[in-house]
Amino acid sequence: MSNKLSFFIDSHVGGRRQNEDNFGYIQEEVNENLHSTWGYGSVFIVADGMGGANAGEVASQILVETIQKSFGEKRASGLATHDAIHELILEANSEICRQADADPNKKGMGTTGLVVAIEHGILSYVHVGDSRLYGIIDNKFQPLTADHTVVQRLLNQGEITKEEAKKHPKAHVLTRTIGRSRIEVDLNFHRTYQTRENIFLLCSDGLYGAVSDEIIEQAMQRLTPKDAVETLISLALSLRASDNITIAVINGKEDFEGENAYNFKMQYSSLMAVKNEFSTHDSIEFETNSRTTKIDHNLGSIKNMKIKNKHPLIEQVLSQKEQKTISNNNTLLLFLTILAVLFTIAFVVQQSN
Repeated sequence: MSNKLSFFIDSHVGGRRQNEDNFGYIQEEVNENLHSTWGYGSVFIVADGMGGANAGEVASQILVETIQKSFGEKRASGLATHDAIHELILEANSEICRQADADPNKKGMGTTGLVVAIEHGILSYVHVGDSRLYGIIDNKFQPLTADHTVVQRLLNQGEITKEEAKKHPKAHVLTRTIGRSRIEVDLNFHRTYQTRENIFLLCSDGLYGAVSDEIIEQAMQRLTPKDAVETLISLALSLRASDNITIAVINGKEDFEGENAYNFKMQYSSLMAVKNEFSTHDSIEFETNSRTTKIDHNLGSIKNMKIKNKHPLIEQVLSQKEQKTISNNNTLLLFLTILAVLFTIAFVVQQSN
């Protein structure tokens, strides 16, 4: 028998005009003896649509609805979980292609697909595109999917570094999508994970494109699923996320209460304000040993403060900012020196004439 899971899933339009993401889940109803038609469990789906005029959301919706409508039926017919999901993805792919061929406004539409299945406390997943699955397994944070993108392929081949990948012009160019005549699907059912005492997060690229893995990990570890999802969406929006944001968190820890979401949000909002060198905030707040203190843009007032539980990234950013300030001052001094020399030369030339 599986342990009881808590989960929460939500989506936000983010920096786009409309939300082309879609999500869905299936919670199987079971009787008091935990008997059911296809096995006690749940299915979670995240789909990030793209392409066509107002058609990205159509593609992602087709995928979600296809799985929600027919998964239980296919499992009841005797298909294994991975076979059922694989067949449904192929059916959704055919329907997306059919509609794209029939309607010029839908031409080129497609979607990513991340489908997580949990049966009897065992999690497995299917993956196409760059929607991601993260896990905290035995208290260790790790990405469980690899993006199907040009950049990920270049990383795998050793042609670029992780730092270069972050700013690569083809960072979001997909090598696999649902909505093509031929489709490759990663069926990761050979690697399964116990859900008991572990935590999982599904998301579209609108989250990890704005918020670091470190903050995602902390939210998963410290907050309830609902608080984690809502806080991460809020933090992504504060960083001006450029894409739709969809997040699901599944927590298998017994009696997990979580920390205060407001305090967590304030802590990391402050960190990100410093990390972005005050680009989006007039002031920031840190919890000090005695009180919450508002700090203005004066570097010295931040540098000399004794901040409670100071995050190492704060020290790093402050050091970088101080070096930048010194560099700017040296540049200004050099400019003034050159200007003074030019004025002196001009004065001497004028006197000699």
